[in-house]
Amino acid sequence: MASYLQIRGRLHNHVDMLRVALVAAALSGDRSIEVMNLSALSSVQWQMGKVGEVFANMRRALSIAEASGDRESEAVCLSRIGLLSQSVGRYTEALSHLERALVAHRETGNLFEEGVALSTLCVVHLALGRDRVARDVGRTALLLHEQLNHGVYMVTTMETIAAAELELGDYAAATDVLARAMRTTRDIGFRAGEAMVLMRQTDADRRMGRLDDALEHGVRALELLWTIQRPAVEAEAMNILGAVHRERGELTAAMSHYRNAVELAERIQCRLELGKALAGVGDVLAQLGDLDEAAEQWRYALRHHEAMGTPWAETLRDKLNPADPAAEREGA
Repeated sequence: MASYLQIRGRLHNHVDMLRVALVAAALSGDRSIEVMNLSALSSVQWQMGKVGEVFANMRRALSIAEASGDRESEAVCLSRIGLLSQSVGRYTEALSHLERALVAHRETGNLFEEGVALSTLCVVHLALGRDRVARDVGRTALLLHEQLNHGVYMVTTMETIAAAELELGDYAAATDVLARAMRTTRDIGFRAGEAMVLMRQTDADRRMGRLDDALEHGVRALELLWTIQRPAVEAEAMNILGAVHRERGELTAAMSHYRNAVELAERIQCRLELGKALAGVGDVLAQLGDLDEAAEQWRYALRHHEAMGTPWAETLRDKLNPADPAAEREGA
């Protein structure tokens, strides 16, 4: 607790210093420094969970960049707002900002930022169920990251490409990409990347029916994630492990992972993983025979997925309104 309070105290001090710097930049008329300080302030506020202030400051930074004709800063602001929007499940907003950012990055020739924007766009398309588009955008991003030798972005992008391949049912391609991602993450010592790849391998193993391997990889991923600060990835790993335990018939363990994912996703405002976790809780309750409570959890999950526009909404509607076999036979 003391350590947590120390970290919070340092963050508040950092915010105070950045606000002083913002006033100084505004008084001096140096708009580029003002944009830079707003971006830095937003990064600290994001760590503090002040999502509303983060968006407000980044939109202010974008307005300043646009008004001053600073196309490069404008592009970076658009990318950051796109990333923030993706992180909290505002996918339509994310698409709009990222597509504008890509145009600007290509105008200014900023290959690094173009690659980052493409990687974020890949995640957005995947969340919206546009799996083939996500894979293709991810491959384009990967080429840029390879060209610039940015190992961290190579790993995170390969992990997302693998997720798209899994959704497309190409398990061999997903396995190949994950093996390459693991080699890269170990070459560069990227522990968060190793955890992400293990998490995605867990999902691949589960889909291929290798539940023992899935459990082993999932536990290793979660143990790694407990030592680093990647809460959104941790929430996703909990959801995947919940599915593994549920398919193994270990419903108590499954429920524990799903409920932990609900708590974490609510705290960090990760709406996608919250929606998945609530659906998972409903699935376990249904297997336990508590159909009324299961339906209640599915309805909570449905509200989130409908708001985000994700394909899980249709799956949840089917669970809440199962087709009547007799009616289907009569219709035939």
